Amino acid sequence: MTSPLEEEPKASSWSFDRTWAEDAGDWVPPQTDPTKVSPARIYDFLLGGKDNFEVDREAASHLLTASPHARQVAQANRRFLHYAVERMVRDLGIRQIIDLGTGIPTSPSVHENARRFAPSVRVLYVDHDPVVLAHGRAILATDPGTGALLRDLRDPASILDDPAARQVIDLTQPVGLLFVAVMHFVPFIQAPMLMETYRNAVPAGSCLAISAVCRDDSDTEALETAQQMYEKSSARLFARTKAQFEELFEGFEFVEPMSPITRWLSEDHDPADAAALAGGGRAGIGIKV
Repeated sequence: MTSPLEEEPKASSWSFDRTWAEDAGDWVPPQTDPTKVSPARIYDFLLGGKDNFEVDREAASHLLTASPHARQVAQANRRFLHYAVERMVRDLGIRQIIDLGTGIPTSPSVHENARRFAPSVRVLYVDHDPVVLAHGRAILATDPGTGALLRDLRDPASILDDPAARQVIDLTQPVGLLFVAVMHFVPFIQAPMLMETYRNAVPAGSCLAISAVCRDDSDTEALETAQQMYEKSSARLFARTKAQFEELFEGFEFVEPMSPITRWLSEDHDPADAAALAGGGRAGIGIKV
C-alpha cells in the first residue's frame, strides 16, 4: 500500500507571479517568506553556504540527525555536477547548457566550469526560488553568454518558449540538460511527460545529466525523516527506485553508467561512509542519438 508520503499530488499549474522579474533594468525580488523551508537554501546550508534562513538550518539539522552523511551527499552531488559539465563540454562537444533547478550559485558555477574547456559555452540557469534568481542575476549581469529565469522545471514550455531563454539557447543545436539533485522533487506521475517534453525539444547530440535520491538500499528511517521535512517546504520529496531512475533517461544512451552518487565523493572520504551512502542517490549521463 502506498504511504501518505508517497501519494501523488493532485494536478496543479505551478503558476508564478513573474512580473517583477521581466524587466532587466532596476528590479528587486519580491518579499521572501523566511518561515517557509526552501530546498535550495537547505542545499546551500549543507554545502557550507550562508544564503539560508533559520528555518532552513533547523530543517537541515533534523535531516543531519537522521542522516549524518547528508553533507557528504550534497558535496558528492556538487562534484557530479562539475564532472557532468566537464564530460559534456570537453568530451561530447556541448556548447550550451540549461541548468534546471540550479539552486543558489556556488563557485565554480556551471558557466565558470564549462569555460575552462570551451570559452564560448552559453548557460541558462533556471529556478523557481526568487532568492536564487536574485543571486543569479547579480552574478550574471555583465555576462552576455548567460541568462537566469524564474521558472519551474515542471513547466518546461514556460522555459523552452521564453524569448529570454532563446536569446541564450539555440534549440536547433545540441544542448546539455542538467537535472542535478532536483528530480526527486518531481512527482512520479509527472516525470515521464516532463522528460519527454525536454527530450523532444533538443536535437540529436544533446546530453542529459541527472542525480536524484533513490530508495533502493537507503536507510528507511532517514528517508522518511527527509520526506517529512520536505513536506514543510516548497517541494515534496519523491524517492525513486533504481529502475524508475533509469526510466528518466528514455531516448538517451548512457555515456556514463548509472552509478551511486558516492562515486563522486572526495578521494580522502572514508570508504565506510561511502558504503553507508551507496543507496542514497544515483547519477548518470546520457546522449540523445
